Amino acid sequence: MAGNEALPTTQHAAHLCLQDHSLPYSQSMVSFVWLCKCVPAIVNAAWGTMVLISLPTGGQSTIRSKAGKLDVVGLPVMPKVLAVIFIQVPLVSLELSLAMVGMKFLMYCNALGKLLVKAMSLSYIETVSAVVFVGLSSNAFQLEVSPF
Repeated sequence: MAGNEALPTTQHAAHLCLQDHSLPYSQSMVSFVWLCKCVPAIVNAAWGTMVLISLPTGGQSTIRSKAGKLDVVGLPVMPKVLAVIFIQVPLVSLELSLAMVGMKFLMYCNALGKLLVKAMSLSYIETVSAVVFVGLSSNAFQLEVSPF
């Protein structure tokens, strides 16, 4: 084929090449950015699990109050086990599955425009829980449970 001739559109492979308007490695790059966005939430959930497991075990809950903030410094065995099983394990598994499903969702995309829209929608999905919490809880409760 000469250098100045156009590709024939009757061939299937040539037709696919003419239809492809994506950047090389754009899916891998956006998937990597998505994973980098998900890693802090995964680490935070795993760290919360470790902190809950390592709390001292006592007969009763030990709570300290400093300047309006409540600090739990000890838990009995049964509430600790229930909190790990019903709160922390589902939280860690939810964050891991959100990262994996998001990466698959981004990798099965055939155009750059669709890839960017999917990435923005995944970013919104990750923030839904924070938006619901801010919208449904009072300011006093938000200040009481916020880490800062």
